[in-house]
Amino acid sequence: MRFELSFSILVLTIAGLGCFKPTSSMSSRAQGDPCQLILDAGFRSVDASSSVLGPEGPAPSHQYLSFSGERFEWISGDISRSGRYTCEAGVIRAYTGNVNIEGRIEAERRILTWQGMEFEILP
Repeated sequence: MRFELSFSILVLTIAGLGCFKPTSSMSSRAQGDPCQLILDAGFRSVDASSSVLGPEGPAPSHQYLSFSGERFEWISGDISRSGRYTCEAGVIRAYTGNVNIEGRIEAERRILTWQGMEFEILP
């Protein structure tokens, strides 16, 4: 009984801190507006189409995207880009320096297409 109580408190504490984000709530919040799916979320490229320099030379690597507030970060290999973005009706327009990037969210598939590459939402 004591273990169950401690475990429940731990789970409630983690959930209260926003560290625990159930997948079912993410899909339900995306049903109305696909842009809701990317809020404070992270994504990983489906294919390891990037490369990083490892100890034995170039190695395949996934790309990562994250969205927080009005800002995004895109990590591609050894390069990181960040900037502002807007999202309307599932279309993402991102701006970093003098580069404009466009993406699209497919809420039903839980896939984000960015620069022609597919990204899946991280759990």
